[in-house]
Amino acid sequence: MLKILATADVHVGMKFGSYGAAGATLAEARFAVLETIVAHANETACDILVCAGDVFESVRVSQRDVKRVAAILSGFDGRVAAVLPGNHDFFNPELESLWQVFRENAGDKVIVLETPEPYDLDRFDCDAVILPAPCTSKHSKTPATAWISAYERTSDRPVIGVAHGSIDGLTPDSDGRYFPMRREDLLASPVDLWIIGHTHAPYPPDPDGRLFIPGTPEPDGFDCGHLGSVVECELDRRTIVRSAFVRTGRYRFVRKSITIDRTTDSERVRAEILGTEISRPALDGADRLYRIELSGTAPRSERDRIVADLEELESAALYAQIKTESLRPDVDPDELDTELPNGSFAHAVVAELLAHDRLDAANLAFEVARRVRS
Repeated sequence: MLKILATADVHVGMKFGSYGAAGATLAEARFAVLETIVAHANETACDILVCAGDVFESVRVSQRDVKRVAAILSGFDGRVAAVLPGNHDFFNPELESLWQVFRENAGDKVIVLETPEPYDLDRFDCDAVILPAPCTSKHSKTPATAWISAYERTSDRPVIGVAHGSIDGLTPDSDGRYFPMRREDLLASPVDLWIIGHTHAPYPPDPDGRLFIPGTPEPDGFDCGHLGSVVECELDRRTIVRSAFVRTGRYRFVRKSITIDRTTDSERVRAEILGTEISRPALDGADRLYRIELSGTAPRSERDRIVADLEELESAALYAQIKTESLRPDVDPDELDTELPNGSFAHAVVAELLAHDRLDAANLAFEVARRVRS
């Protein structure tokens, strides 16, 4: 039995400059999640740890960061940790400083899958072969996996394919610039287990088959709606006998556009934003980043409660960008008397509309009258 833990797209060196003070925390989280992955692999006695590309954000990441990653992966207690260059941290002999520094600082059980050729793991006392498809540039319209289709199996040993790039139907790549692969080609190849990086969302939703995308292990933006994961598989010779995604992420990016109507109360807004039970007593989010936009109309008292809740959320969150300008309060009689002269035509029109419960028309008339006065 062979136990494998696979990750991809850690992107150490990402700056997160648009997140203000939270940027440093998110950058540090790339290292923390690698430590989590290695710890989980050790606790579950994994034989092989696979990193399917883009461990680093670029080929020019600092040597300090490269050495730190090498040290973390060297803490793997299994048989071998295999790291594939992706399209962000591609392998190019003319830009060799990244992977040279990495190799010099990684332990003997860490290998870089830099060459498109079979990697026999016999020397690590591991009965398996890895067929890698390393990236050699940032972009390519040609898949790096083409050579694997010609591989001739000479034994019943398990064969693991590791690649990085887009997959038709799974990855946005309309121009075919990211080493595009087709699922039918991958599944027709002599590979028992495919680990594919580049796509940040995990696939498949229910682990099955022999093609897996681990997804990024730590969410890195508001287009990343999942919680961060790796995938673990067990091979009995050429058969996958178990596979599962394991949550590894700490931080969560929450993006919501919520339209409020007069039946919406603050508790339901709270529940929709947090994704928790309505009865949750307080807003929290020290490990969350929010981008919230509210629109619609609510009674002033309810609008004020919703805005107060969001202010509480903003103060507790790691990062929050909250827009409530489009959430309008219903005009009420007290506000009417304060804002429009009693006895004026505008006051009479709005009061009449309110008396007939025509709230939308009353709100519109009130706003128009206020603008005219200003």
